[in-house]
Amino acid sequence: MKRGFDKRGLSEVVTTLLFVLLALGAVVLVWYLVSGLIKGGTSSVNLEKACLDLEMEIVSCDFVNTANTANVVYKRGNNELPEGFSLVKLKLLFEMSSGETGSVEVSGVGTIPGALESKSKSVNFQTEFGLSGVVPAKVGVAAILLSDGKESACGESARVSCS
Repeated sequence: MKRGFDKRGLSEVVTTLLFVLLALGAVVLVWYLVSGLIKGGTSSVNLEKACLDLEMEIVSCDFVNTANTANVVYKRGNNELPEGFSLVKLKLLFEMSSGETGSVEVSGVGTIPGALESKSKSVNFQTEFGLSGVVPAKVGVAAILLSDGKESACGESARVSCS
């Protein structure tokens, strides 16, 4: 009479159990990697949506040659930003008639437009860029959004000619 377990039968059970645990571990690892990619992809989609919702545009650009200053009026569209995003800064992007480029940051109370609101900024080219005698050809605007403590730049609006 045999007492105890059949070692061969026990070995097959342990092997099967190990394979099941290995498969579960692989599924968990793959899920962790894929969910990270999906979350990262959705945050960039949310940023793009927030940027499109802003509908930032340049309304006008008037250059006063005697003062070497451009008066730029910019406007925000009607849409509100998605939850978790806030408009913290703008960049006015200038293209000079000489081909040079430069940008001016706009931030602070009273300079960032709300929905359907227009604001203006006077830019002195001597003060901002150290340039005199240059004429701005075009100007565009790019919004800087804050989300989760991180600033992200939106794409530039269509450039408008300065007159």
